[in-house]
Order: sequence, then C-alpha cells, then structure tokens
Amino acid sequence: MADYLAELSVDVLSLEIGVNMVLFFDEEETCRRVEYLLETLKKSRASDIFVIDMFPNKGLIALDQDSAYYRHYRSFKEIVRQAALKVGDHRFHLVKGEEILKDFTYLSTDLLHPSDNGHIRMGANLADQLTGRRKGVLQHERQI
Repeated sequence: MADYLAELSVDVLSLEIGVNMVLFFDEEETCRRVEYLLETLKKSRASDIFVIDMFPNKGLIALDQDSAYYRHYRSFKEIVRQAALKVGDHRFHLVKGEEILKDFTYLSTDLLHPSDNGHIRMGANLADQLTGRRKGVLQHERQI
C-alpha cells in the first residue's frame, strides 16, 4: 500500500493512521509500519501530505482498561505524532484526529465508526484542514 500511494500522481495526499491497527498490532509493530509508510511517502510527488492521527473513539472512554482500544489509543496517537515529526519533510503536515472528529456525536453506536452525519461533518472539517481554512462550520448543515 505504501508503494502504491507513493507512486500516485496527485497534488495532495491525506491519510488517517491507527484505528484499523488497534486490535492487530502491538506498539513496536505499529511504529515499524508507520515509519515505513511515511518514509516511503517521501518519494511521492504530492506537494502536501496530511498525516491524520487516530480519530477519537471508544478507546478514550473504555471502562475496560485492559482492552486494546483503551491501551493502544493513546500510544498509537503518539507513535504517529513522533513518526510525522521525525520524517523531516516540509510537505508533511500532522493533523490531530480530534480536529476532524470534534465530537462523539459524529460516531455511530459502536463508538468507532462515523455515523452518516459524522461523515459529513468530518469531511467539512478535513476540507478546512486541507485548504488552510479553519472555519469548521458547515454552510448548509442538514437540520436533524
């Protein structure tokens, strides 16, 4: 996947790293994979590469502190942050997941995946980040 992304003929890349790795990898393997991905993306022709750390999810509020979601949420966010800072390429921009998913009401009942309205709000917030506009307000928000 890293090689494929690096070869795309695009102006901008954006990627969220973390949530799909929570249940399957420990911190060491996650760090290795994230660093490989970002180093490989340095070959990309994209003028901007937005690296989004993990979106807020049930890992923030899990009562079971032994669950992978609870344990890995914080450590994986830090792994992505450190790797993005270490990459040493001005095209890379770290975006905190909580800047995109600003509220738990964006999530569906599993507290992991965005709801339909959450996708809309997250898309608007991501667009603000990508374009440098930090309005964060939908112009034509659907009333619920």
